[in-house]
Amino acid sequence: MHRCTLLTALTILSLSTACTSSVKGGGGATGSNTSASGTGGSTGTRTTDASSTTTTTGTTASTGMTTASSGTMTGSSTSTGTPSNFGDCNTNADCMPGGTCVAVVQGGFRLCEYPVMPATMPSGSPGDTCTSSAMCTPPQQCFFGPILPVCSPIQMAPHNQCAGPMCMKNADCPNGVCMPAGTYGNEVAACLLAQCTKDTDCTAKTGGHCATVREPCCSDVIGLYCIYPGDCRSNADCPAGHCQINQTTQEPTCVAGAATCPGG
Repeated sequence: MHRCTLLTALTILSLSTACTSSVKGGGGATGSNTSASGTGGSTGTRTTDASSTTTTTGTTASTGMTTASSGTMTGSSTSTGTPSNFGDCNTNADCMPGGTCVAVVQGGFRLCEYPVMPATMPSGSPGDTCTSSAMCTPPQQCFFGPILPVCSPIQMAPHNQCAGPMCMKNADCPNGVCMPAGTYGNEVAACLLAQCTKDTDCTAKTGGHCATVREPCCSDVIGLYCIYPGDCRSNADCPAGHCQINQTTQEPTCVAGAATCPGG
């Protein structure tokens, strides 16, 4: 009996050692060339936070589609090791504090979505048109503006104003996608130009990725574009110049020198 017990213990120890050696992972996965690093080992299959159903302002369907202020984003993406598409985030941990990692479409570019809080008191600006959402006609709410990022040499003084979603779903945005409130400085859902939504849309050259691009003057996100090796996403990728969209190829390209900006 003692011999049988010893053999059983040795067998369990052997199996435990084999299992331990088989799950050693590598370093974290990088999901973006500019922003966020992924987490988790390089072996095995994992589901990122973008694959779980998340709830923000609005309604959330059980299919994994998340609606924030009537802007529809998909929150479902399962990956093995490194996520298959570019993104500003891989998990909710990349969107701290308080953000959620979501995707523009199923399996598409990922970005951080943050809660948007309506105004509940005067801002102190004489331009206020509301002090709370009770003064606005639904579905509008009272927000401390600007409602959307604006790149202009003449900036409007921030103030409270009523505003509602500018789109409800991607179909409302010809040549674009409906970005929810809380993304890239939007107080409400609004359309964003989209040449692509996922990496598989970018096949003109090898190594293509779908990602956001920032305009060179104010660094506001201007759209989703196919990024190929040698292209840029922002001025940070162009040490000797600036990043702008080539109007012929529609690719974001580094251009020598400073950008020509409004009022500059």
